[in-house]
Amino acid sequence: MYFRSLCPFNHYPQYLHPVQQYYHNFCFCPPGSWIPPRLPAQAFPPVEVKRFQSSAASSLNLLKDAETLAKRISVDAVFAHDLKDAAQRSDKEAVHRMIKETGISVTFETKFTPDGIRVEFLPKNPEEDSKLMIILEW
Repeated sequence: MYFRSLCPFNHYPQYLHPVQQYYHNFCFCPPGSWIPPRLPAQAFPPVEVKRFQSSAASSLNLLKDAETLAKRISVDAVFAHDLKDAAQRSDKEAVHRMIKETGISVTFETKFTPDGIRVEFLPKNPEEDSKLMIILEW
């Protein structure tokens, strides 16, 4: 059994399948269109938070090191100037050395662009499940 559409935006008669009646109330259906029936919701596995909690715990050390670097840059204008100058000259070794001298204990990777610097803090143990990236604009 099909029903005629009474859509105010559509001047042509449109015949809809009963399943489409629900959808038609919420959207404009061009003549001759077909909207597939709604699929059942996907079944997800049970929620397991052990790895999630482990990742959050391991990120705390990374957050401390990111805070150390951010404090040093925000407080020490000479350090901030030298770091930006080395990055603008693409002297990656000097940038790494300067960041390491702030007292950061974890490994990190840097990438700098004309817009700023990106520092990605990596955990000491490769089995840990977290990374932290900060982006500081010049």
